[in-house]
Amino acid sequence: MNKVKTIKIIRANGETEELNIRKYMRNRDENEAPMVKAGDAIYVVEPKTINWSMLSTIATFINTAALVMWRLRLY
Repeated sequence: MNKVKTIKIIRANGETEELNIRKYMRNRDENEAPMVKAGDAIYVVEPKTINWSMLSTIATFINTAALVMWRLRLY
């Protein structure tokens, strides 16, 4: 749960409300929590993660391409 930051409540009429669950759990303020009603859906927003392996591969490719272009200019 410590990675989840936001939940969304999707109302039966299509409106949405967001709740910062970390802030709510820290403060325990009942006034911050939206009322869940019949027909509502609760959506737990998945935290964004960085694919470091893919980022490293892309950075290596860009670095290699730049090096090749730089060397081609020297000759």
